[in-house]
Amino acid sequence: YEKQTSELESSRTMIKTYEGMIEEKDKCIKSLRENVVEKAAECQKLEENLSDTRDELQTKCAELAHTHGLLEEEKFRVSERDFLIAEHTRTEDQLRGEAEQVAENLRRANEHIAGLDGKVERQRSVLGHNHTDFGALRGDLQSIIGAMSTTLAEHSAQQLAARGSLANLRAVLGESIHRDTTTLLDQLS
Repeated sequence: YEKQTSELESSRTMIKTYEGMIEEKDKCIKSLRENVVEKAAECQKLEENLSDTRDELQTKCAELAHTHGLLEEEKFRVSERDFLIAEHTRTEDQLRGEAEQVAENLRRANEHIAGLDGKVERQRSVLGHNHTDFGALRGDLQSIIGAMSTTLAEHSAQQLAARGSLANLRAVLGESIHRDTTTLLDQLS
């Protein structure tokens, strides 16, 4: 009996020991369950944050793609503007060169025109002077020819008696008058 009592006592002690261990294990399990619940709640919260972050990332990626498209369009516009500016500058330089060349040609043409105007004016002056001299010379020549004709007629009348010498004199005077008249007319022309 003692042995059984002792075994029973020993069994009771062991049961109490086991009950203490079970109680500790229950506390540990309870603590672990609480930790699991907390971790599950944290995990749920992290999943929600991850979902929100993914949504935000997708939104930002869409905005980035849109911004990248706008940037590419702007790069194209800038390159187009730079090209147009370069072409305008090249065209302006070309036009400036052509304008300078035209201005130089006009300056030379004005010099030539001024020279021609001077020549025309001098030629008019010479022609006017020559015309005046020619008119005076013509009048003088007509007077001389008239006087010579009169003299010839007088000499003709005086020399009528001597026919042979008269014909000679007429020929000489006619030739002289003709030669003098031709010379004067050539000089006037």
